[in-house]
Amino acid sequence: MKKNAFKPPANWSKLYAKVKEIRDKLEAPVDTVGCSKLFDKSASAETRRYHILLALMLSAQTKDHVTAAAMHALIRYGCTPELVSKMSEKKLDGFISKVGFHNTKTKHIKAATETILKKHQGMVPRAYADLIALPGIGPKMAHLFLQEADGVVLGIGVDTHVHRISQRFHWVPATVKTPEDTRKALESWLPPEHWGEINGLLVGLGQTICTPRLPRCSECPAAELCPNAFKEAKTGGKRGRIADIEDVGTPRVRKSRGRGCTFYFFFFFYFCLIPHAHAHTPSLSAICVFLALLIVPCWRPAMYVSSFTLNMITLPAFV
Repeated sequence: MKKNAFKPPANWSKLYAKVKEIRDKLEAPVDTVGCSKLFDKSASAETRRYHILLALMLSAQTKDHVTAAAMHALIRYGCTPELVSKMSEKKLDGFISKVGFHNTKTKHIKAATETILKKHQGMVPRAYADLIALPGIGPKMAHLFLQEADGVVLGIGVDTHVHRISQRFHWVPATVKTPEDTRKALESWLPPEHWGEINGLLVGLGQTICTPRLPRCSECPAAELCPNAFKEAKTGGKRGRIADIEDVGTPRVRKSRGRGCTFYFFFFFYFCLIPHAHAHTPSLSAICVFLALLIVPCWRPAMYVSSFTLNMITLPAFV
């Protein structure tokens, strides 16, 4: 362990063992339709590796059963690097349209597939550095892919479940903000023999008991060991939303349309409340009022109703 590494609670090993005990008896979606299960068993070994990679790319910010449905549709059509490369983006998007960020994932799958064909002879790379160089693949996906497809454990795959529960267990510093921060913190002290299994353990726990909102602490056998037990259950489980998606692009932020509102009130007051200023051109004033009240409020569709009402009230004053 590094000299200044984070020190977890003294009872971490007991809590870890209890989580393993819980998961041995508790089946979760990740156990049946997780990414490691979403491949065609009759396909070649390399094609199965490609299926697991695509499943991981589709899984970010998406429920397991939705990812499974998308993968099953692709596999039925024919899911090989060659076929996906020839597939149009529109057709590919049609297969995965139910998953989160499907438009961006479509582009990344196409780009990653082209890289696999051109630089890796149609085989998903086995080196970590080559994996994270693929579009849409970050540390979490790369580590999970190597674990599930090749049985190679180089690090911990941290998604929102692992990130959230590690915080609740106080297994990471309170200052961590992202899943990648959590990965580094966990790897600084957690024995490497646990790196390959911790994702499945905590993801399953997070899907069933230690849920994002209103965790079921009263049903959790590990509650007596958890430093955060019942705290979020009492407060409604309100937590900051953590983005799990890796390299899928920046979420679109709607721009402020305050200027539309400014113009709306400008025209309303200028033409409606001071009509005498335009007494010499009543027809032109009426047209301006009509256009202002009808067009400017387009920034908020609900204002069409108020625009129409105001037209009916104010226009007679100019005729």
